[in-house]
Amino acid sequence: MNIEYQSNMELQKFQYYPMIQLFRKYVGEDFERDVRDLMNNELVISVSGGLCTGKTTLTKMLSEYYKLETYSVGNEFRILAKNRHVSIEEFVGYLETDPDMATGYDTITSYRTIKLMSSGGQNIKGLIVEGRLTGWYSILLEQMGRENVVRILLESDEPTKIKRIMKRHDISKNDSIAMLVRDQQDKCRWKNEFGISYDDHSIYHYIYENNDECSLESFMKNLEI
Repeated sequence: MNIEYQSNMELQKFQYYPMIQLFRKYVGEDFERDVRDLMNNELVISVSGGLCTGKTTLTKMLSEYYKLETYSVGNEFRILAKNRHVSIEEFVGYLETDPDMATGYDTITSYRTIKLMSSGGQNIKGLIVEGRLTGWYSILLEQMGRENVVRILLESDEPTKIKRIMKRHDISKNDSIAMLVRDQQDKCRWKNEFGISYDDHSIYHYIYENNDECSLESFMKNLEI
């Protein structure tokens, strides 16, 4: 079982100045005060990972076990796509043609997620939040003073991702590979927008290689939360 627990790690200095600048532009100068006003130390579990790595499945399992509210960053974009009467794939393709709009949506969605994480969920009793950047959001919150956050990263190899994408979206192998290419492009955009090095895994407490032969149930048994 490929599970890695990183305890007593020294978190690198998170250079979130670019993100702060974007929050000031799209949200307002008082964004930090708004986040701090909601802050408490109820448990927040961050589940991060790329396309089809098992984030939603693990989030559901954690929610059932710990009886915590859940939130999916991806659902925000699905709602935006639905409001435009297009699929999520079409919506993402549309954003690729308008970098400024993509940055605006990224920033607003990030801000909403950070506020919810700061508060410990709508019920203020703890939260499990899934999304590709949620681990980095929690680093920003920790530097603002929030405690009691656990960061989990799920990874899968490319053949496993392609197989899952084909099954989930009922598309061809070539279309699945194209989705993975767009996933890489997202990483570049986040680097340019937020200063986030997505492939830096040093921030996570738990890292799990979730390939077909692996079991999330086994991973759950090794969690110490």
